[in-house]
Amino acid sequence: MTASERMDVATVSYLLSTYDFSPEKKNELGQTALHSACGGRPSTPFNVYFKEYSYRMYPIVKKLLDYKYQAVVIDKSGHNPLSYCLECAMDILDNEFMETARILVEGGAPASTISSVSNSSIFHVLAKQGRLQFNKFKSYFKLFSDKGADPFSANKFGKFPYEYASGEARKYLHDNWEEHLFSKLKELGVVRPTKVKVCLIGREGAGKTTLMNSLQRKAGAETLLLESEVHVDDSQSLELRTAGVDIVNATIDETGELVFFDFSGQPNFHRTHSLFFSESTTIYLLVVDLTLKEAELRESSSYLLSLIKCSIGSSSNNHVALIGSRGDKIDGRSVLKQLRNSLDYHFSKYFSLSEKRFTLDCRSCRSIEMQDLRHHIGELKKKRLEIASNVPKIVVDIQSSLLPILRQFSNCDIEVRRHQSNLSFLRNWFESGSNLPIYNSHFDSVKYEEISERLNLPAESISPENIGYFMRKNLFLYFIVCKVYPSLSNELFNELIHYLNTIGEIVAIDSFVVLSPSWLCHQVIGPLMSPDEFPIHMEGVSDGAVSLKQIEHTLRRFNKGSHFSVKEAVEILCGLEICYKVPNQVDVYRFPALIRASRREEYWQISEVMSVYVGRRIQCQDNSDIIVPGT
Repeated sequence: MTASERMDVATVSYLLSTYDFSPEKKNELGQTALHSACGGRPSTPFNVYFKEYSYRMYPIVKKLLDYKYQAVVIDKSGHNPLSYCLECAMDILDNEFMETARILVEGGAPASTISSVSNSSIFHVLAKQGRLQFNKFKSYFKLFSDKGADPFSANKFGKFPYEYASGEARKYLHDNWEEHLFSKLKELGVVRPTKVKVCLIGREGAGKTTLMNSLQRKAGAETLLLESEVHVDDSQSLELRTAGVDIVNATIDETGELVFFDFSGQPNFHRTHSLFFSESTTIYLLVVDLTLKEAELRESSSYLLSLIKCSIGSSSNNHVALIGSRGDKIDGRSVLKQLRNSLDYHFSKYFSLSEKRFTLDCRSCRSIEMQDLRHHIGELKKKRLEIASNVPKIVVDIQSSLLPILRQFSNCDIEVRRHQSNLSFLRNWFESGSNLPIYNSHFDSVKYEEISERLNLPAESISPENIGYFMRKNLFLYFIVCKVYPSLSNELFNELIHYLNTIGEIVAIDSFVVLSPSWLCHQVIGPLMSPDEFPIHMEGVSDGAVSLKQIEHTLRRFNKGSHFSVKEAVEILCGLEICYKVPNQVDVYRFPALIRASRREEYWQISEVMSVYVGRRIQCQDNSDIIVPGT
C-alpha cells in the first residue's frame, strides 16, 4: 500500500471512529458511505473528504467492507455501490477498479449489476480496462461469469463488451460471444452436416480446374473422355483459367456431397481468397505442377499454405492433401515426397499433411490414381464430419429454400422488372404460401418508399434489379423474418450471417449480403482484377486509379443481360478492401493490385556523389507468415 493509500485508510478510520458512523446510516438519497466511496453522492461525515480530496477507491472500499458496510444496499435510485463503481470505471481507465469490483462482488453485490448511467455490465468495464495482463483478465472473466454476470449483454448504447476491448482480450470476448450466439441458433434445432468444403489451391496452370472436373465424373465404361478434353492444357489455354474462385456443388461416388472451391492461382486474385478459407469441415487439395523445378515447387507451395494460415489462424486441424499434376509426363513421386517433408517441417504446427500423396494426370477421370484420390477424399470427409459441430436447422432452411429462391430473381425477365415501379411481385411472394416468387405486374403496387421506410433503407437499395445478386443486410433480414423464422433477433441474425459467410453460401461485408459468391468472383472481381492477357480486363492507369465510368463499362461488357447497381457493387469491393475511393476526387477508385511496380527515378536517382538511402524493412515473424497481397 502506498503512502497516500495509507493516509486514505487512516483518515477514513479516524472519521468512522470519531463520528461513530454506522453502516446503516444513509443520506437523503438512501446511500451509505460505501455508495459515496464508489462514486455516489457524498455522505456526512465523508462529504468534504470524498468531494474535495483525491483518493484511491480500492483501499477505502476495502476498509468500509471491513467495518461491515453492506455491498448489497440499494439506494432510492435502485443502485448498489457496485453500480456507481462501474460507472466511474467506464469513464476513468484504472485497473484498480477491477479489484474494487471483485471485493464488492465477493462482499455480496450481484455480479449482474449494471452501471448507474450507461447500463454497462461488469464485463464492459473489464473490456475497457485494457492494461490488464491477459491471464489476469481471464481470471476476472471466470470469476464474474461464475458469479452470474452476463458477458453477452449490450449497454444503453447498444455496444457489447468485446467492442470496448483490444488485442487478446477482444479476441477472447468475441470468440465467447460467437460461441454464445451459435448455441442460441442451435436452440432453434440442429442437424448433422452432410457435406464438406474441398478447396483446390495451387499455382496458375497447375491443373486445379481440370482435376475438379475429373473428380466429378463417374468412373466406368460409360464415361468417355472427349478428344478435345484430352488435349487441353491449362498452361496453354488462358481463356480457361479460373477468375477469382469457382464454387461448384457436386455429388461424387464414394464421397457423397462436396462443395468445391476452385481458387485461381494468379497472384492478382490472392487478396480475395481469404473470403472463402475456413477451418470448419474443410479439406485442402494442394495441386503442384511436377514439371516445375523443385525450388519453384517449394516456394509456391509454402506461399500458398502461408496464405491459408494467415487467413484462418493457427491450428493443426486443417487437413492438406498433396497432388502432383502432369504425372503422365514425369515420375514425380520422389519430388512429391521431398516437398511433403519440407512443408511438414515448416507447417506441422498449422496443418496436418496427408502421408499419402497422389501423382496423376488431372485429365484422366478413370485412372486408378484418380479413383484412389476420390476414396481418400471420402475418408477425409468422414473424419471432418466426425469432429464437425451440428448445423443450426435455420441455416439448412435458408440454404435449401430461401437462397435458391432469391437467386432466381437474377433470371427474371429484366424488362418485366424494369417496367414495374413497385415491388408487387415481392410482396405477393411474401403473401403467398408458394415457395416460388411471383412476377405479376397486375397486383396492387407497393411503392419502394413504403418498404424502404419500414427497413430504414434508401429506396434505390431495394431495386428489384439488385435482388438475385446482392442486397442490404436489413432487406435480407426482412426476407428471413417473412419466410423462415418470424422471431429472429438482430443478434442471432448477425451470427447467422457470420455462419453463412464462413461456409461460403454468401459473402457478407459491411451493410451488404452477396447472394452469389460465384457471381461476385467471376463477373465482378474477375474482369476488374484479371491480368493483361485476359480478353476482358481493366484498362486502368499505372497507379491503379480508375473512374466509376471505366468500372461500369468493364462490368457491363462482362455482364451482358444482367442488371445491377454498379455503384453499390463498387461499395462491396471497397468493403472487401479490393479498392478504395480516392480522396478529393469524384467517383475515382484505386485498386492496389493493379498498381504496376516501377522504379521512381525522381526519388532514387543515380548520382556520382556518395548517397545514403534510409528505409524501413518489413519482415514476417517466421517462414510460415506472409504479407497478403493487396494489403
